[in-house]
Amino acid sequence: MEKYQRNKVEFNHFEIKGKYEDRSLYGLCQQIEVEFEMKDSNELIIEFFKGTNEKLSLTFMKDRNEIILNRRDSDYPIVSLGTKNDYLRSQTIDLLKPISLNIFLDVSSIEIFVNNGKHVFTSLFFSKELGERVLFYSEGTTLVHRLLKWEIV
Repeated sequence: MEKYQRNKVEFNHFEIKGKYEDRSLYGLCQQIEVEFEMKDSNELIIEFFKGTNEKLSLTFMKDRNEIILNRRDSDYPIVSLGTKNDYLRSQTIDLLKPISLNIFLDVSSIEIFVNNGKHVFTSLFFSKELGERVLFYSEGTTLVHRLLKWEIV
């Protein structure tokens, strides 16, 4: 994988309170690694492929010990043979402990490995806008130990 990584961006030891956005995290094909603790945060949301109307979101809900991947905010309808309106994926996890994520984004897909693959999310996401923004929102304080990003070529 390393031979496909370009333009490394690294942030260490910072807090997120409210909205956090940095243009160096923008992109369509990229790998993001993040290690964090939800300190006094009740909810952390990471938005990918963010455009004017579209986004794919990953929500950490501490009071429910749950991670939710939400594909609802796409201008393309999601059609599944198994379930109508199959927008959400969720996993139960202890959010009182530190969390590590390894995220791979492509133009129409996302793969998320939580805590070294203990939990995995894989999903397609089709966007008319092809938004490149990545945003973080924290209700309360989330402590980010490390955040790495590479463009994948």
